Amino acid sequence: MRWKSYVASFTITLIVGVVVGSVAGWPRPSFDRVEAEGLIGKHIRYHRTDEFRMMKCFDELPCLTVADGEYGVIVGIEPVPDGGWFLKVRWNEPRAYVSYFGRYTYQTSLHNASTACSTQ
Repeated sequence: MRWKSYVASFTITLIVGVVVGSVAGWPRPSFDRVEAEGLIGKHIRYHRTDEFRMMKCFDELPCLTVADGEYGVIVGIEPVPDGGWFLKVRWNEPRAYVSYFGRYTYQTSLHNASTACSTQ
């Protein structure tokens, strides 16, 4: 059942990424594999924008809105239909919740976190 939440979060992020990316003139909203893999393990901090609302989901629990200033870590990548990859972010609190970010949402919403940020 966890799969349903991940698919829902991923689908929402993909749709937002494609729509916002095409409006902004991005020819491709996803990362290439090498670029995405280079970001795995990076500690990030979310910065809310007025363009969209980012959600985080886990299993059968209701999805939550990612709050401005939340910390997380990029834990993996997921393939998307355009042949590219989205980043999978695990949030610190609650720790099991994840979101997916394409190129545009990553550049506008995620910033380097302090190395003092704990994700354990």
